Amino acid sequence: MTGSRLRKCEIPHLICLAVQSLCDGLRMGLAEIVALFSGKYTRPIARGIWLVFSLPLILGWQGVNWICFILDEIFFSRYRQTSIVSPVFVLGPPRSGTTHLHRLLAESAEDYATASAWELLLAPSIVQKKGIRGLMKLDRRIGRPLYKSFIFLEGFLLKQFSDTHPGSLKDPEEDYFYLQPLLRCSGWMLAFPAWTGFRRLLPGCAEMSDSHRREALCFYRRSLKKQLFVHGENKTLLSKNASFSSWIDLLPDFFPDARYVVCMRSPLETVPSMLSTADLAAKGFFAESVTRETHTVLLDCMRAHYQVLYTQVPTIASHQMVVVSHHELKRNVEALFALFQDQLGLRISDEFLAELPAKAEKSRAFVSRHRYQFEDYDLSEAELLGTFPQTSSTLKRGVA
Repeated sequence: MTGSRLRKCEIPHLICLAVQSLCDGLRMGLAEIVALFSGKYTRPIARGIWLVFSLPLILGWQGVNWICFILDEIFFSRYRQTSIVSPVFVLGPPRSGTTHLHRLLAESAEDYATASAWELLLAPSIVQKKGIRGLMKLDRRIGRPLYKSFIFLEGFLLKQFSDTHPGSLKDPEEDYFYLQPLLRCSGWMLAFPAWTGFRRLLPGCAEMSDSHRREALCFYRRSLKKQLFVHGENKTLLSKNASFSSWIDLLPDFFPDARYVVCMRSPLETVPSMLSTADLAAKGFFAESVTRETHTVLLDCMRAHYQVLYTQVPTIASHQMVVVSHHELKRNVEALFALFQDQLGLRISDEFLAELPAKAEKSRAFVSRHRYQFEDYDLSEAELLGTFPQTSSTLKRGVA
């Protein structure tokens, strides 16, 4: 198919998606306004000020993104011919160690293409990626004033997340954020809890829809092609998505030759950690009063993550799947990377292998600053162990 025909069929579809996203954004804003004036939030003034600034900014930036997506079809339609060959997906229930493992893998070889946080949040389109990269090159030539200002602002904005999700906008990040322009990024539920539309993507929720998940995955695959188009079409895509651990039932339909590294951790640890993270996020967004309802949704969601993995992991060929326990990740990183090479055929550079013992020691010594207690939540250890699938059977394919 020629570039002109690609543009002819794709641009109307993008316009339809943009209108759909705008309508969802307006519904989200209306739901938040109703919740605000109905007394749902205990700090209405602070929450109202936050909404006044955040909603127009988000909707405006969404508009910029969609304009850039259309420009991609006009100037860079060749990206659609990009093949995603044997991508690597790091999955696992939230709070199971996926971020740490993803960042190690991203360092392990130069031919991995993985998205940094700035790229996901600020440059989902090819036009934006190339524009910001060009600006960064110019900034380096004049002493990096923009970069220094960016680092200062980043430290201020990300301070509240430093205990639960430390990192920088320069670090590899969960590319589920590519779904933000569609308003299909369910993590936004913590910022806008009054709108139930995000539950269409959440496992364990009655509102969850396979059609919405498939639509999101079509858009996600297109975003990954754009990433490879810019990073290098000969590179191997490396993705990390804790949120997609419950979508592993659909991922093989879109990425049939994908390889998976699945992190697993006891629900006695992940569930209270997830609830604590949600509480800190709610506090940052002035939405603490809805935490009980959010806890219920998240608990059902976490249970579904484990159930889907428990069902789907055995159906995937062994040369495409490695399961990693949190203990293995903490204590036996060297053996894990040897397994990744042997079982999945992952390329690991000699330089990284030489540095791996030091990285492994650092991993063993790491102590998270995130503090929470199981007793802080209305949780029953017996209920969690009784209603979550036993991870021991899922872990049988990990390191002995």
